[in-house]
Amino acid sequence: AAKRGSDTLGKLLQEQCHRLQNSGKVGNTTLRRHVEAQARDLTWESFTRFMNDMYNRIYQMVNSADPAERLGGIYAIDELIDVQFGENATKISRFANYLRDAPFQV
Repeated sequence: AAKRGSDTLGKLLQEQCHRLQNSGKVGNTTLRRHVEAQARDLTWESFTRFMNDMYNRIYQMVNSADPAERLGGIYAIDELIDVQFGENATKISRFANYLRDAPFQV
């Protein structure tokens, strides 16, 4: 179940990269619902591994050289910032650090 959840996570994060081209309709709350379902369905240990994988993938997206992938990472953060799971202060701090350290060009 954890492997399937991780595969779905990868697909949903990739869809975030294409939201702009698809008028923002892809993945609107699908990623959020997936993470909430994993929080409900997985054991604490499995969910922790799932979250670590998710955080690593979002970090890689936000720091990607590909603008669409960076934007997808930002969309993912936007979708997940209000989800109540685990330690919220840690999640918010982590996402803030990702955005602060991202290689954005103005």
